[in-house]
Amino acid sequence: MPFLPAPDSDRDLAFEAFGRHLRAARSRLAMTQMRLEELSGVDQTMISRLERGRAPAASLYKLLRLQAILGAELPLGYCPHDHDCPWRSTAGPPPPRMTALQRWRQMGLVV
Repeated sequence: MPFLPAPDSDRDLAFEAFGRHLRAARSRLAMTQMRLEELSGVDQTMISRLERGRAPAASLYKLLRLQAILGAELPLGYCPHDHDCPWRSTAGPPPPRMTALQRWRQMGLVV
């Protein structure tokens, strides 16, 4: 098992915060970890580790696969809110807003 720094480090706090956001996004869509695995191709054990802040070496590809399914519930790289904020202006224009269901249809995951 790889060494993880003490839980009070800034890095661990950031991983844990991301995990809370990931779990909340999945919960808002009433989706189980297993269903998210089916839709995203990211292994359920990796999703669990991410949600617990215990996957510091997760690839960007896996994070983007999760975001593709969770949509605006888990924003990566743009602000999904309808307001003027510094994050949106530095990240460029957001992609067109889509519901998770529209995104799944576009990906051919549902009919």
